[in-house]
Amino acid sequence: MKVWSGSAWAEKPAKVWSGSAWVTKPVKVWTGSTWKTTGVVAPSGPTSRLLVSYTPGTDRNDFDGEVGVRLGIGAAGIPITWLGARSNGIGGTRTLKLYEWFSGTVQRTATINYTGVATGVYAWTAISPITLAANGYYALLMVVVAYDGNTWKNPGPVSFAPSIVNVYDSYYAGGLQTGGQNSSFIGLDLGW
Repeated sequence: MKVWSGSAWAEKPAKVWSGSAWVTKPVKVWTGSTWKTTGVVAPSGPTSRLLVSYTPGTDRNDFDGEVGVRLGIGAAGIPITWLGARSNGIGGTRTLKLYEWFSGTVQRTATINYTGVATGVYAWTAISPITLAANGYYALLMVVVAYDGNTWKNPGPVSFAPSIVNVYDSYYAGGLQTGGQNSSFIGLDLGW
């Protein structure tokens, strides 16, 4: 299908699965003398996400392990293709792990790159698609290291889309643990 770009007729972009992320299909554009094909453009983040709001707690940097949030899934499964985390403005990389809660098995792992990401802005990494099972429980946790200079946030109030029925701040220290309801460490998100 062709659409008017403002200066020429062009093929309407379509999203295709690259094997690791949704990307925009190459587009043909009339330059005035020839058709030019643009390259594939990888998206920088999801078009939909589950986090509605997050208020950071106080800074912290005294724990070796993993911190984040436990999610209770509603009556319908949720397809996920992105993992995201709120930047603290320091840069560098952090590892996120998505666990199935009861088995404690890692379902997906992603490296979040904060290079050039301002404080409070979410950085995203594409993952191979996974559907969070209806009525299931998962933990999304970030690996943190004590006293490495890269602070993170204590639990703060959080809300997710209605498809997430309950949320608890969570951590991994010899096993998966929960803290307070409707709260999250750091500020983590899932998208598609």
